[in-house]
Amino acid sequence: MKLIFTFFGGFLVICIIAATVFVVTNRNVVNSNKASTITLAGEFEILNCQIAKGWSWNSDLPGASINIEMYDGVITDKTMVQSVVANITRKDIANLITSDDGKHGFEITTPASLKDSKTHKISIIARDIIDKTMVQVLTGSPKELNCKK
Repeated sequence: MKLIFTFFGGFLVICIIAATVFVVTNRNVVNSNKASTITLAGEFEILNCQIAKGWSWNSDLPGASINIEMYDGVITDKTMVQSVVANITRKDIANLITSDDGKHGFEITTPASLKDSKTHKISIIARDIIDKTMVQVLTGSPKELNCKK
């Protein structure tokens, strides 16, 4: 058995190799159906007037893609502005915490509705594709955006 301790996105990540156990501390997992097991993780890294970028993965199913949802303001059904699947190859994530193909990245083109010269607080959440009640607000959320018309 091999233990790896590292910091990623400001959080301690402990990996036990050979037992395939991943423990991510200080994550805020919201899951109404399960005990507080941490399976979703990720980071909202970049936001500008062209793009939002980051990554997410499910430690229980590392090869599975994750739904990514962009929200403007408070996270409710009415404030979601766009959704995509996190399936862009990220070698840095694959090398750091997964042993799969690394298809955990996402890129969202900044919607025209946010380019109105107003300040918006943008949050990104990951939603499990199978258990849609399991969501994770990604580290780095919210970020402010102000784009000219």
